[in-house]
Amino acid sequence: MTTWSVDVTDGVMVWRFPDGMNQEEFGQSAYERFTELLDEHDVHGMVTEVEITDAFSAETFEVWERSGREAAAAGVERWAVVAEGIKSLSLKSQVSVADLDIYTTEEFDEAMAWVDG
Repeated sequence: MTTWSVDVTDGVMVWRFPDGMNQEEFGQSAYERFTELLDEHDVHGMVTEVEITDAFSAETFEVWERSGREAAAAGVERWAVVAEGIKSLSLKSQVSVADLDIYTTEEFDEAMAWVDG
């Protein structure tokens, strides 16, 4: 089974969600690791690369919204989402959190530059 990966470098948490990943992992193992990393590191920005082509379930969108609230509460100021086309727009529209700037793009390097900017 294809699974996710995460790394924290210089205060930026970088997630990669490959195509074929089971969406239940968002609310289980990935979310658990996310909260651990927020506790373990001084994170000021996040970049999330989404390659999943399947439509997201309502439960998955809820995990994204909850993650945004947790990130903002932990001091994360910027969250860039890398995804293609409509996926990028739908993710941005589902996550609206005060004190968290959200940016969407199709380019990973652009997302990293924005988070660091």
